[in-house]
Amino acid sequence: MESERCAVYCKRGRRRIEMEDRFKAELDVDGDPQLAFFGIFDGHSGTKAAEFAADNLGKNIITEIKRKDEDIEKAVANGYMKTDAEFLKEEAVSGSCCVTALIKKGDLIVSNAGDCRAVLSVSGTAEALTSDHRPSREDERERIENLRKRPARIDVPVTDALIFAPVGSGGREEVEMESERCAVYCKRGRRRIEMEDRFKAELDVDGDPQLAFFGIFDGHSGTKAAEFAADNLGKNIITEIKRKDEDIEKAVANGYMKTDAEFLKEEAVSGSCCVTALIKKGDLIVSNAGDCRAVLSVSGTAEALTSDHRPSREDERERIENLGGYIDFCRGLWRLQGTLAVSRGIGDSHLKQWVIPDPETRILPIRPEFEFLILASDGLWDKVSNKEAVDIARPFCTDPQCSSPLSACKKLADLSANRGSADDISVMIIQLKHFV
Repeated sequence: MESERCAVYCKRGRRRIEMEDRFKAELDVDGDPQLAFFGIFDGHSGTKAAEFAADNLGKNIITEIKRKDEDIEKAVANGYMKTDAEFLKEEAVSGSCCVTALIKKGDLIVSNAGDCRAVLSVSGTAEALTSDHRPSREDERERIENLRKRPARIDVPVTDALIFAPVGSGGREEVEMESERCAVYCKRGRRRIEMEDRFKAELDVDGDPQLAFFGIFDGHSGTKAAEFAADNLGKNIITEIKRKDEDIEKAVANGYMKTDAEFLKEEAVSGSCCVTALIKKGDLIVSNAGDCRAVLSVSGTAEALTSDHRPSREDERERIENLGGYIDFCRGLWRLQGTLAVSRGIGDSHLKQWVIPDPETRILPIRPEFEFLILASDGLWDKVSNKEAVDIARPFCTDPQCSSPLSACKKLADLSANRGSADDISVMIIQLKHFV
């Protein structure tokens, strides 16, 4: 955009699918040639905050200045804070840095929040009028650390979104279930306020002893996606199989995709990895989306039935980059768009272009040497190998004198926690001899 008094140019970054920057240039505000507002807004995690700030910040600042003309600095601050408060009501997850310039009756009023910057040319000499707000800046670092050290000064409102007791866990840090055919144990990670993992174990579906569904659902950014998948994925898969019995793999994929589509309508920001096992007329149908894993014990030998969907996997990386996404190594892991360490799953609406729900599926007829199946979240697999898991669980699952699959689940979860896992850990063991 160019006029006699102002010009602006915005260029999308090569790693971006969509430009998240926005700008505002408003001349002759309210018909006053001596009143103008300009701003650059650098959005992150989406465009919503930058768009909202571009549309509203100038109006709010000018409104406040008209009310508090004797204290311009306070009025500008009120305009920023009002815009922030209004945007928070939108319940969007994005944010935006801002730098603004208001010209009023010959005065230049420059402000910033974040790392957008204003630089003035004074007879050809560059003079920075703003200082970037970054955590490395000494006063910013001190402010942040003081707030961390004195949590009593933080006013935390009581809302439905802040849940300190895991939903469905009765307020416990651990959840367990055991039957003759299946056992599951979930342990809340020590870094978690609430457990985000969920599970499903449904035996004798529709009264059929040869039809059963099992699943582990590892939620992130909240519990909603994992809860939704646990409640709906099995039903959707079975419904699709009844419609497409001749193509089981396609039916399972349809069940995953239908569950994802239904969850996206909830407009929640969370996501979930999934690993599921459907047993139908002697067939074992194992599927996954994300980094939950299924491992089978075949006469004591560990066989992984799934492959983790992570951005570091070559085919996943290629798929993401072909769609215009990018992979960054951040906080010790390869991450999609620099944030998410998995590349498939249910939900994650803000990354949906790259985080697909499509599962990979294996179908095996259950043979007598198939002893038990372990389904677990990455809280286990990040610290315990497939072989270790089978070796530790096998005595509890195959020895009639000490048969206790639940004890095996607990032993595996405790081993992972003792090795340093701070994540939620969920382990399910299915005794396959009951389905031969």
